[in-house]
Amino acid sequence: LTRGRYWPQGVANSTCPAAHFALGLALWENCSLDQKTLNEIKKIIELDVDIDIWKKLEGSEKDIKQRKKELKKFLKKNRDSKKKSAKKAKKSNYI
Repeated sequence: LTRGRYWPQGVANSTCPAAHFALGLALWENCSLDQKTLNEIKKIIELDVDIDIWKKLEGSEKDIKQRKKELKKFLKKNRDSKKKSAKKAKKSNYI
């Protein structure tokens, strides 16, 4: 995506919003979320970058409203620091 089409000034345009959200969640689950990544996610959500993309893709008003609600929950969750990392998967003895 190029700046100006979907990306407002001040938001990094290297990846789509979904990639930022996925990275933020993965880092949060492992207690590694840094302030820079959190600020990028916050900008994307507050500037409605993701919502604008949904509108351009002709998402229904109901879906857009639900997306906004979920993004606010996502931001709130990521702002709270996690105390424990996610458990590592057990290794299987089977080949």
